[in-house]
Amino acid sequence: MKMKKRNVSNYIEMEEVINRPWIDTTGIMILIPVGLTAANNLRKEITDEMDKNNEFYFKTRPKLIPTSKIIEKCHIDVDLIRSEAAKMKIQLNN
Repeated sequence: MKMKKRNVSNYIEMEEVINRPWIDTTGIMILIPVGLTAANNLRKEITDEMDKNNEFYFKTRPKLIPTSKIIEKCHIDVDLIRSEAAKMKIQLNN
């Protein structure tokens, strides 16, 4: 089965994700340019660390982990995302 290529996320979509307290695999794929398998592996790596440290996360389906963990682990520049999203919003309004 051939997978359909997904569109690259823009800064507005990324900002919406970083504003959420909890993130799922789809949110990870919006924030960083990885596929489903890599996003699941990253999520699993973080949940394993959280289990080891007795930290809470939602173990339901979909598994939700704190967005701050992804931002910290992947060294995501939140300020850059917010400033670029603001510029894009201004351009869309003009």
